[in-house]
Amino acid sequence: GLAYGKCSEAAFGQCQDFAKMVIGMDPFNTEEIWEHLHRHTFWGMGGGVVVTSAMAAIDTACWDIKGKALNVPVYKLIGGKTNKKLRAYASQLQFGWRTLIEKNDALTLLYDPQDYYDVVKDAVAEGYDAVKIDPVFAPLEDAGMAPFATQGNQIRGCYREHDLKRSVERIAAAREAGGPDLDIIVEIHSLLDANTAAVLGKALEPYRIMYYEEPVHPLNPVSMREIRDKINIPVASGERIYTRLGYRPFFENRSLSVIQPDVCLCGGISETKKICDMADTYDVKV
Repeated sequence: GLAYGKCSEAAFGQCQDFAKMVIGMDPFNTEEIWEHLHRHTFWGMGGGVVVTSAMAAIDTACWDIKGKALNVPVYKLIGGKTNKKLRAYASQLQFGWRTLIEKNDALTLLYDPQDYYDVVKDAVAEGYDAVKIDPVFAPLEDAGMAPFATQGNQIRGCYREHDLKRSVERIAAAREAGGPDLDIIVEIHSLLDANTAAVLGKALEPYRIMYYEEPVHPLNPVSMREIRDKINIPVASGERIYTRLGYRPFFENRSLSVIQPDVCLCGGISETKKICDMADTYDVKV
């Protein structure tokens, strides 16, 4: 789960540390192995993405062993199918999609609203009826087309009125390109402070946003609740929330309408199933 970003070597090392504890255990006993890593490693109960990603890797490997040994897909072992098909959305369109990528011969951050119009047209032409766009994670005119925001170079506190206007124009162009039936997910990658995220969210309300993803710090349920209270768009998060313990305060304060647990980050198949069951108890969409 940490193949991208800057934790891949740490996660691999954590897997090596945990392997010494589980070699010789029965891979069918996924609950025993998960609890052993969680409770008997000192750091396990504190969590953290490196720890939970290593737990996820081992847990998923054990489920893979069980599925292969029994010659059935894992979904049959955890309750069977409840959906015959799943809807997909075209993601991260601020980097381009098909024709724009081919034209530029690389992933580039789009700038003009017209580019956002074109990229949504590309995705819709391929049959997608939902898209995800980060209108903030894009070049700034004042920066000479340098990236607006990259991991480790956040824009908190320097998002000005013309930046806000440009972000809204990008989503307006996406809505025009996709028409009224297109679902648009707006992702922020936690790049904004709470006040700016609320202002932007309010400005995006007329464009019927499906949900507003990671508007603020992903581990702060109080800030997330502040955003939810100030805007009329469902708030989503979860890629950087780990285990049931991490999700619990977001369920309890009703700050999230949609959760997005990453199987490879939040503790594996065993833990994701439990997180989804918790979400169902609180009527939160997954």
